[in-house]
Amino acid sequence: MSRSSTERPAPEHRATVALMVTNARYTKQARVFASKHDITLINADGLRHLSEYGDSMRGRITPHSGDAP
Repeated sequence: MSRSSTERPAPEHRATVALMVTNARYTKQARVFASKHDITLINADGLRHLSEYGDSMRGRITPHSGDAP
């Protein structure tokens, strides 16, 4: 079955990925990789704040955050 020229292509599927680390730091390479692939990195402090205050992840954590120098 061929597609006519007036049909729209299927929408691109997108997903939100969040990586949470409780006992380590993100390396520069991990932050660069995450920034290129729409991955949100959440460090231990951010995760602790989420659990204590119940804030939404989008409202509290900025994309590609990390605690490495």
